[in-house]
Amino acid sequence: VQVHPDNAYAQKYEGEYGKTECWYILDAQEDAEIIYGVNAKNQTELNDMIDQQQFDELFHKVKVKAGDFFYVPAGTVHAIGEGILILETQQSSDTTYRIYDYERTDTNG
Repeated sequence: VQVHPDNAYAQKYEGEYGKTECWYILDAQEDAEIIYGVNAKNQTELNDMIDQQQFDELFHKVKVKAGDFFYVPAGTVHAIGEGILILETQQSSDTTYRIYDYERTDTNG
C-alpha cells in the first residue's frame, strides 16, 4: 500500500516530479478489490490508526470489475489487490512512500 507525492512536494523534497496515475481494469476476479484512499477523517485519526496497526479499518476498499476506470491523483493512498489485471498510465517518477506491506519483512526487518 503506497502513496506518491504531488509535484510541488516531490520537487521540494525529492528533486523530481510527483506521480498521478490512471488505472483501467482489464480483468478482475469476482470480489477483487483495490485500496483507494483511507477511511480516517483527519490526520490525527490517520496517525492513530497507523500507530495501532488498524489497517483493515484504515484502508478504503473498492470492488472492481473489467471496464472500471480510476483516476489516482498524487496523495491518494492506493494498492491493487489480488486477481486484478490493469492498464496503468502514470507520471514518470520513482518517488513512492510505502504505508503498509502486509506484514512482509526483508533481511533488514
